Amino acid sequence: MPQKNDFKAFSINNNANVVSQERYEESQSLYTGFPPNNVPTHLLNKALRQSSTIASVVANFIATQSGNDVLDDGDTVKLTTQLNKALEQKITTQVPDSSLIQKGVVQLTNVVGNSNTLAATQKLVSDINNRINQIPNMSSFTADLNETGWQKLPSGLIEMWGTALVKGNGISLPGTFNKFPIPFPNKCFNVTLTHLGTAPQHAGIFSVMIVDNTKFECFSSITDLPSPVRAYYRAVGY
Repeated sequence: MPQKNDFKAFSINNNANVVSQERYEESQSLYTGFPPNNVPTHLLNKALRQSSTIASVVANFIATQSGNDVLDDGDTVKLTTQLNKALEQKITTQVPDSSLIQKGVVQLTNVVGNSNTLAATQKLVSDINNRINQIPNMSSFTADLNETGWQKLPSGLIEMWGTALVKGNGISLPGTFNKFPIPFPNKCFNVTLTHLGTAPQHAGIFSVMIVDNTKFECFSSITDLPSPVRAYYRAVGY
């Protein structure tokens, strides 16, 4: 059963006694109101029809969308509540969710994801921008990736590698000096040696001393090495 609507449009028949729209707009009463005496009936009917038609249309919308009867009982609070309910129902049922192919209602989000229907809030965009600013510039990563090479990290840390010659125990014979591929701008923290070859028993125990930012000296525990032993090295500094 359809909902009841007490608000009816007045004087809406084709032959209704109303003044034409043109004459209505030209009438001084449109701006000043009707005089206290001798009110033209067709002019009064026109005013009543316009206001009552709009009222009837709005009331019918409220009744249809809210599912409640719209009564002429003077209860403006109830009528306002019904209007809000009707508008909410209209939006819920007839306005679609937005997507890449249609307009509609958009839900906001503060979470990063892969949705095509959620919209990022200003806070989320700001958070993402802050994270992007924390990503180092790729130009900060420089390197020479060869058998003897180096790499510079955005933190300022520098790593170098290559092969070094090891001979001398530092007592009877001096150690063997080796140069870094490039100088450390500030300091070399440490150098690590690993024997290169298939006869570690002939290499002895290695040790190393950092001479300065350009070179290091390598030693072996074997005192009578006929020729230098080769070793891989890895140096870290900044």
